[in-house]
Amino acid sequence: MSLLSVSEHCDKDVQELFWPLLNSKDSFTRHMPGREDSDAFCYSVEKKGEGYSIRTSYYVGVDWLTDELPIQVRPKVEQETVYIDYLKMLTDALMEPENARHLDGLLTVDFKAKPVPLEEKEDMLSPFIVAQFIMTLKSAVRSGLRQSYYRVTENLKAKVKGRIIVGSNIRENLSRGNIIDNICDYQEYGVNSEENRLLKRALKVSSHMLSSYKGGLDISTLKRTIAHIYPYFRNVGDDFDLSSVKHVKENPIYKDYYKALEYGILILKRYSYGFNRDSKTIDSTPPYWIDMSKLFELYVYRELRKVYKGPGEIHYHPHFHWRELDYLLNPEDGIPMVIDAKYKPRYHTSEPEIDDIRQISAYARMKGVYDSLHIEDDRLIDCLIIYASQECDDKIPARLNKLSLRPVTGYSKFYKWGIKLPVRK
Repeated sequence: MSLLSVSEHCDKDVQELFWPLLNSKDSFTRHMPGREDSDAFCYSVEKKGEGYSIRTSYYVGVDWLTDELPIQVRPKVEQETVYIDYLKMLTDALMEPENARHLDGLLTVDFKAKPVPLEEKEDMLSPFIVAQFIMTLKSAVRSGLRQSYYRVTENLKAKVKGRIIVGSNIRENLSRGNIIDNICDYQEYGVNSEENRLLKRALKVSSHMLSSYKGGLDISTLKRTIAHIYPYFRNVGDDFDLSSVKHVKENPIYKDYYKALEYGILILKRYSYGFNRDSKTIDSTPPYWIDMSKLFELYVYRELRKVYKGPGEIHYHPHFHWRELDYLLNPEDGIPMVIDAKYKPRYHTSEPEIDDIRQISAYARMKGVYDSLHIEDDRLIDCLIIYASQECDDKIPARLNKLSLRPVTGYSKFYKWGIKLPVRK
C-alpha cells in the first residue's frame, strides 16, 4: 500500500502516483479531532489544475487521507532532511514536574479507526506514549506506590476469611473430599491493587518496546528512568486483564498517578493493536496526531525553569480575566515579562506576525498581570516571543535582559529569542 509522506509546515504538490486515489474528492481540510470549530488543522488538500497540492500545519502523525491512501506528517525543522527529536523534547520537558499537569491536548489517538501499515522505524506513537507514561509514572511514585483496598480470591487452608464463594468451593474442594479448605473472597490493603498491576504490566511492555526500538531517537533517559522505577513494583503481582478496566476516574489528590494509569492503558492498547507476534515488532499503528506547538511550549517551560529556579519566578499558564498566558516572568532580579512560545522557525529571519504581537501585547495590558507583577504605575510591561530555530543557541540566556534579546522592529519593549531544538540522529 502506498503511503503519502510529507513534513510539517510544508506546501507541496502531490505526486502523480497518488492522484488517482484523490480524484474522488475536491479540496478539503482535516481538522484536529475534537477541535473542528477552531482554526487548528492537520493538513489541507487543494485541487490544483489536473493534480493536487497539500499543505500541513504544526501537527505530526499518521491518518487516512482517503479510504485507500494513508498520510504521514513527519516533524521537520527548516532543512528538508533535518528532523527534530520530538522524544528528547518530551522527556526533557517532563523533567519539570509541573509539565505533567499540562499534557491534555498534546496527543490524540483513534483506536477505533482502521490501522495504518507502518514500519517500526517510522512509528512515532509508541515511543511518544511510552515517554509520557514513564515520566509521569516517575513523578507519581516519587513518594512510593499508592496503597488501597483490593479484592483477593484464594483457596485458604483450614480457615475462612471474608466470604466463601460457594459454587467454586463445591467444585474445587467439597466434590474432591476436601472439607476443611475454603475458597474465599476478601479485601486486603496494600500495593498489590489492580491499578498497580496495570502500571507494572505497562512498564514491562514499555521496557520491551524500547529494547527492540531502532528508530534513531534518544531513548537513553527513558531506559534509565525505567531502571529507577521498577524496584517500586517488586511487591506487585504480574496478573492483569486489560478488559477488566472500563475507565479511569481522575482523582485530584493523585493526579499524576491517574494520569499515569491513562497512559498505561494507552500503551497496553497500542501493544495489542499492531503487535506482530512472529517478528516481535510493531507493524501497524492507529491514526494519531501530536501537537508540536504544545510540545514546544512544554519544552520552553523546562528551559525557562533551568534559568529561573526560584519559587514564583516563572508562572506557567496563569489565568487572568478568562485569558490564559503561556508564561509570566517575575524574577527576583531582572525584568518582569509576558512570554509566549511560538513554534514558528520563520521568526528567525522575519518579524512576528501582527496577530501574535497583538495577542501578547493585550496580555501585557491586563490589570491582573500588573497586580501579579506588583507594578502599580502605568509603564509598559516587556513582552517576549520565544521561537524555534536551528540557527540559534540551544539554551535560554542565564538571565533574560535587553542586551541579550533581539528587539522586534517598530515596537517598544517587544523582543524575540530563538532556541535550537534537539535533532534526530
